[in-house]
Amino acid sequence: MWCVSDRAPAGSIWRSFVRSEPRPPITIGSVDASIAGAADRVRELLGSGDVATLSEHVDPDRGLTVSVHASITETTPVLSLAQVAGSATDSATLLWGYTDGEGAPIVETIRQRLRAVAGDTGLTSTDAIGYDVRLGFGNSIDNIDHWFPGSSVVEYHFDGTSLYGDFDWSSVRFVFDAEAETPSGRPVLLAIVQDTWTI
Repeated sequence: MWCVSDRAPAGSIWRSFVRSEPRPPITIGSVDASIAGAADRVRELLGSGDVATLSEHVDPDRGLTVSVHASITETTPVLSLAQVAGSATDSATLLWGYTDGEGAPIVETIRQRLRAVAGDTGLTSTDAIGYDVRLGFGNSIDNIDHWFPGSSVVEYHFDGTSLYGDFDWSSVRFVFDAEAETPSGRPVLLAIVQDTWTI
């Protein structure tokens, strides 16, 4: 619901528009209900800071790929089940990639990186959720299908703001194996991929 405020200085035509309640995200496409539910659970765990519990969704043989960019490469970190389970107390750092433009190394602990994902506007200000439908398109190649053929992807997407010409859009994609479960019976989370406009 939108509210219009008429509290304007005398003689002006100024008005402010205030969104009184958040707009629920739209959903596009479809995936199995178990995948949609697992994606919501992963988002909830990241948001609460309970990153170690993500291990419930990690396959002990394949691990969890975490990419700071749309394009996954041979150097993209793949976390083992033990690394995810121990992330709350592990102080070891990893090279996750490089910042866009500057090319500065992104060196963080697993907990720091997953908390950074949790703070991504794609998750905190979601405008749309894509179920096996890509919503964010930049100039980086999205190669999830190459690395994880046949997977199901749930994308949380923020459209961006007019202040930056919508170039500040952001997406976080959770990649699941649609046909496998972990030993605990949960859908297998194969990857977490962040995407945004790059230079």
